Formats: sequence, C-alpha cells, structure tokens
Amino acid sequence: MTSIKLECYAVKIYAGSSEEYWSFLTPEATAALNHYHNGRRRSGEILTSDSHIFTNVHYCHNVDCMAGNCQERKAKDCICQPNNCRHWPIRDENVRLIVCNLLKKAGIKRIKHGARFNRSTLHQFRKRFSTVLKMAGAQHDLIEVMLGHKNGIRGVYFKPERDELFQEFKKFAADLTADSAERHRFEIEEKQKKIDILESGRVEVEDMSRAMDNMIKRIGFLEKARRVSDDEITEEDRMILNMYKKKVKEKISA
Repeated sequence: MTSIKLECYAVKIYAGSSEEYWSFLTPEATAALNHYHNGRRRSGEILTSDSHIFTNVHYCHNVDCMAGNCQERKAKDCICQPNNCRHWPIRDENVRLIVCNLLKKAGIKRIKHGARFNRSTLHQFRKRFSTVLKMAGAQHDLIEVMLGHKNGIRGVYFKPERDELFQEFKKFAADLTADSAERHRFEIEEKQKKIDILESGRVEVEDMSRAMDNMIKRIGFLEKARRVSDDEITEEDRMILNMYKKKVKEKISA
C-alpha cells in the first residue's frame, strides 16, 4: 500500500504473484483507513510495513507474557503487542459477517433465492466500483485492470502503469465517495483547483497582452520616426529613438 497524490492510497493486490494488480482508495476511504490504523496505534500496536491492513485481535493469556516476562518478547520474536494481544489477518468470513451486521443495522434485508441472496456482501463493492466508473465514462480497459480482470488476450498484453491507472481513477473519485457531504467537499475542491488554473492562465494572458500593447506602441513610434527626415529629428529625439531601439532589441533577445 502506497500513499500517492490527492490523499489517496494505491494498493497492490496479490503483490508478488502473477495475479498482482493496482487499485486505489478514494480520499474518503483513505481517511477512514488512517483513522482505523491510528486507533490500533493508540491501543499499543506497533505498525510496520509488514503489518496486516485489517486484523482480528486475540488477547494472549500466557502468564509470562502478561507479566511482561516473555522471553520471546525480550528476544524481539514474540508477536504479542505491549498490551498482550496478537493481531491476526482478518478472514473473508469475518468481513462478510461485519457487512451483514451493518446491513441489518441499516434495515436492508437480504432475500435468498435458491442458493443465492438478492444482495451480495463483499462482491457488491467490486460491482459498485465497476458500475460507477462505467456510468461516469471511465475507460473500460482501465476499469478491468483495476479490478484484476485479464479481459481476454488483450488483457494479457495490456499492462498500463500505476500512474496511468490513477490518472483515470482520480477523475471519478468523487463519484465513488459514499458520504454526500464528503462528495460535495471533494467536488468543490476539484472545481477550485480548475478555477485556480484558469485564473493563473488569465493573469498570464493579461501580462502578455500588456507587453504586446507596449511593443506595438514602440513599433509605431519607430515607424513614425523612420519617416521623418534626419534634419527634422532633434538631438533629444535621437536619444529617445536610440533608447527605444535598445529596449526593442532587449525584448527580442529575451
């Protein structure tokens, strides 16, 4: 898992295997995950790059460990944390149970038809990801890559880089945001960025326009001076003319 632009995490799924692929968390999901990890740190867990993203907590009842005399801990080999608990990777069935409980609390009923329910649990997140991006106009091939789908022969040879995938993902991050307030905040921030870019461009155009107007005035002055005979040009006029010639040369060379 890697932190990247736009306050997002890039997550490599099945890292190190032939099935590995990149996907991403929205700023909303990234903030929620950071909150969860900070809670684990506050409970005494030491998080490293090898720590599991989600865990189940099992408290250690080893007498020596509870008394702080665990020899394995002293040798830095004990997997128990300072508060005498062990953090095991969470299993699919545990996550499915959590989602089912959340559905019940939300009053959403799951009706079984044969061997299937009308509402899936874990797979529903992948379906929503795919549907939202397709409805928003994301490139089909890039969506398939972010879902880990090979997509036939083309999928075998089509290997976009992580940054290319993220450029497509960030266009639709607001559409994937669940909380409406957070979604509106995200949309406002993105619009403000576009306004800032346009404003910067407007100021640059105005500066160039003023410089062009000054150049036109100088050219007009020089054209007028060239039509006047040398006898009609005073010494002061010659000094001004030379000064403008010098400025024009400096402008051209710049």
